[in-house]
Amino acid sequence: MVGMEDGASELISLAAVDFITGELIVNSLVKPRRPVVDWRTQIHGISPARMSMAHAQGQTLDGWQSATAELFRLVDQDTVLIGHSLQYDLAALHIRPASVVDSAILASDAIFPKKGKPRYWGLGLKDMCSDLLGLNIREGAPLHASNVHDGVEDVLATREVVLCFLERPRMSKAWTTEKRNTFWKGQTRKVPRGKNKPQRRQKPPRPNDEDDDYLSDEILRWEDVIDYDMWPKSPPDSD
Repeated sequence: MVGMEDGASELISLAAVDFITGELIVNSLVKPRRPVVDWRTQIHGISPARMSMAHAQGQTLDGWQSATAELFRLVDQDTVLIGHSLQYDLAALHIRPASVVDSAILASDAIFPKKGKPRYWGLGLKDMCSDLLGLNIREGAPLHASNVHDGVEDVLATREVVLCFLERPRMSKAWTTEKRNTFWKGQTRKVPRGKNKPQRRQKPPRPNDEDDDYLSDEILRWEDVIDYDMWPKSPPDSD
């Protein structure tokens, strides 16, 4: 994502793989139709020069509108979209699909399966891959630019996380149990200084500032990223 003059974020790359086969089906830069004021190159590694070169060679999609059209050339209303913290990707594409699997929500619901339990915040894709799979991603970042995202690497990593929950339930259950126990240990109340001093609960762990997987404090449920009534009955938003 890049920052626009009005404070909005806009898509600058599109990558997707077939979940069953792992085959790469699209990987393209997306040139915004509006001027960019904040490239955020330290997050995704895409510079203005790289975008200009790709555009000159005819290797970019024309704005999010073309990116959405390209995606729907490859999928249909029956396709289940899979991603990590999908709300940002779906907003950037201006779509609300009927069926999604979000690996961040999948893991969070596994850690706290009962209603009324707190949401778990420490679910960046990089940390999940390292802790759950022993898989290190975003290691090829240039000097002084750690944790740089690569679209293809991220979608492949997300696929591995979801596959782990599907195919290795014992492994994923052990991980979620450990995360749950670690969280509640952090909630242990400290003895206050002085009588009748109110005790304060420790807040849930927050994601690393360098991890772009979570960008806000909102609490997400499945209904935040899907719309059962609107799509596919209506076409994707084209505002």
